[in-house]
Amino acid sequence: MLYQTRVSNQYGIKGQLYFSDNQELVTKHPLEEGTGYNPEQLIASAWATCLNATIQSILESKGLSHDSRVDITVTLCKEKNEPGYYFQVDAQAAIDQLSLEDAEAIIAQAHLRCPVSKLLVGAKTLTLKTVDY
Repeated sequence: MLYQTRVSNQYGIKGQLYFSDNQELVTKHPLEEGTGYNPEQLIASAWATCLNATIQSILESKGLSHDSRVDITVTLCKEKNEPGYYFQVDAQAAIDQLSLEDAEAIIAQAHLRCPVSKLLVGAKTLTLKTVDY
């Protein structure tokens, strides 16, 4: 094991997250005013950070120092034929100074290696597209 954290949430969306390293994060409902973070933001930030770090790791292993960017959009959607909600998660990734084809190959490799991508693989409401930087 390289690293482990634990988070505790007692009050759902309107509360706080308590992390095992004594950090705290205020949560809030995404449709209400106020400060704090909601699940959509946390999912987007986790995947954007992890996927881009993996892209950068692959670039570094190839002796490349290009900039890269990952943009994640998480949309809260209401189910049509049943009660409940779901997240539509759409990602766009880009690598500066690489052809779209070369960038796509590296981004696909990063998606296979990224720990957060591995959690999301097979999700029906997920897209990943390579775009120009």
